[in-house]
Amino acid sequence: VIIIVEGLNDDYIHTYHQFVLMPFLHALQEKSLYWSRCLTVGERSFAALPSITGSLPYGKEGFTLIDTFPFHYSLFSVLKQNNYFTSYFYTQGSWFDKKDKYLKYNHVDLICDKYKFNPKYHKIIVGNDHFFWGYNDKDLFNQSFEVIDTSKEKKRFDVYYTGTMHPPFAISDSSFYEKKFKQLTQIMKNDSDKIYLEQNKQFILTLIFTDDALAQFFEKYKQYPQYKNTLFIITGDHPMSEMPVANCFKRYHVPLFIYSENLKTTKKLTNLVSHLDIYSTLLGFLKKYGVKTPEYSTALGDNLFTNTQRKFVFMRGDRSMELYSEGYYLSDNQLYIIKN
Repeated sequence: VIIIVEGLNDDYIHTYHQFVLMPFLHALQEKSLYWSRCLTVGERSFAALPSITGSLPYGKEGFTLIDTFPFHYSLFSVLKQNNYFTSYFYTQGSWFDKKDKYLKYNHVDLICDKYKFNPKYHKIIVGNDHFFWGYNDKDLFNQSFEVIDTSKEKKRFDVYYTGTMHPPFAISDSSFYEKKFKQLTQIMKNDSDKIYLEQNKQFILTLIFTDDALAQFFEKYKQYPQYKNTLFIITGDHPMSEMPVANCFKRYHVPLFIYSENLKTTKKLTNLVSHLDIYSTLLGFLKKYGVKTPEYSTALGDNLFTNTQRKFVFMRGDRSMELYSEGYYLSDNQLYIIKN
């Protein structure tokens, strides 16, 4: 199971302006293999899915937006060849950034986007034209359980892409979360932190909501027999652009967890890695359990556990490029040294 959390900055899973706003993820990092220096390679969401599932390049505007795909492998295609049932659960329309084209090319068995949800879930409608945006993260996970409940496949590869921590920042149970937010700010001693949270209240509420959604997802998943034999990978697609970041390099700083009840040890890893390293790492691990992997590789990444010097090319939201190489970072014609 891979969960890509929209807008998740690594800062949010720690103490943030006096408080732990995402207590579930904060606790999960202590029970996981956690990479504290993981980077997404795109400033916007177009980069996340192909980077994480395929370790793929960008083209001019992002891999999924290439007119004709070059031949490539992905976790979807490799695991499907190994008799895994492959699925993609998304709160919005899979046409966004042409993700559906990428998923269909890789013969994903089930694409469950906003058009496939049970009508009982509450639609998010925005704007004067009443545009149907999608669903919140709690509904995303609950809808997926309806699918899993009817599934007979013993081997599954499920990818989730959340959406609540993204405009229009719509949550359900708003009065409950407003109250929760008020309780936080009332006990704050630092006025500047209180002002900061108040100014960013709309965004902060989605952090708290999504963390609850993830906690409920894991609580429900524990009831399934396959839970004890499931590997969970959690990361952010990119830090939320509406919230301030410490510097330009932090635009790419996301957390990365690998969690399973079968982990023999937990560990915080501090080597610099990226989304591009997930594909090769996961296939290398699964190969030991009989998964047949391709003879050739189309991956740009390395293994998450190696401490080799990495080189990254980042793609900005405007599709301009930034470079990182062996401790140096080039952004807007400024050269920086990156330390811890």
